[in-house]
Amino acid sequence: MTTNEKFFTKFSNGVKFPLIGYGTWLSDNPETLEKCLRVALDAGYRYIDTAYLYKNEHVIGEVLEEYYKAGKFKREDIFLTTKLPLQGHVPEDAEYFIQYSLKALKTDYIDLYLIHNACCAKMDPNTKEPIEAEPEILEPNNVPHIDTWRVLEKYYKQGTFRAIGVSNFTVPQLEDLYNKAEVKPQNLQVELHIFSRRRALVEFCEKHNITVTSYATLGSPARKTGFIKNFDDKWPEADCLNHPLVQELSQKYKKTPAQVRTCIRLSNK
Repeated sequence: MTTNEKFFTKFSNGVKFPLIGYGTWLSDNPETLEKCLRVALDAGYRYIDTAYLYKNEHVIGEVLEEYYKAGKFKREDIFLTTKLPLQGHVPEDAEYFIQYSLKALKTDYIDLYLIHNACCAKMDPNTKEPIEAEPEILEPNNVPHIDTWRVLEKYYKQGTFRAIGVSNFTVPQLEDLYNKAEVKPQNLQVELHIFSRRRALVEFCEKHNITVTSYATLGSPARKTGFIKNFDDKWPEADCLNHPLVQELSQKYKKTPAQVRTCIRLSNK
């Protein structure tokens, strides 16, 4: 793993993490993910982002264990992020999902653990999945964020989590948690691209020394395929790669549109 400082940033606690990672959302086909993950690792990726929701932690754990045993790199060379699902906000349930992720990823610590969503749903105790009040409508659960956060703080203090944070929170939600937390959030993961700038949210994080990780940096082309039912009319098409300005910069600097977008995001624009 490269130690060149320009490829890393730091959390408020001093822990370093890579600027670019390999996301695994929608990667629930084990065979395909295994192949893609090996290509990514062989190409130099050392930051892997997953979540209980993605249903692929066990695949990632198996591939990484294979690489560890082969001596290609050590566990400390890999930066792992995973997330607590929305049905796991009740503290006792959070304990279950944390232990599940540790076991599935074949590790005794997680580099960054996030609360995946600000919203939460009731959990079916048998399946561990969210309860649907009606088809595709989840049964909401009223669990204060700080109650869930206390569980993350516990694991952070004992060293199981090297850093903790949240995902998909708004400014008011993040501010409320920040004010109540003993261990302040160290990272926010949120959708960020030229059609979703989230200026107020990013400014809040900068002011409070919270690092920001973007997802859907290229606009999430997969949203066009209708992968989530009944969302086609609610999620606007965000075709960042074919945006006129991105195309212009791509031609000017002889870089791919994806490279242009990544460069812009790394520049916090």
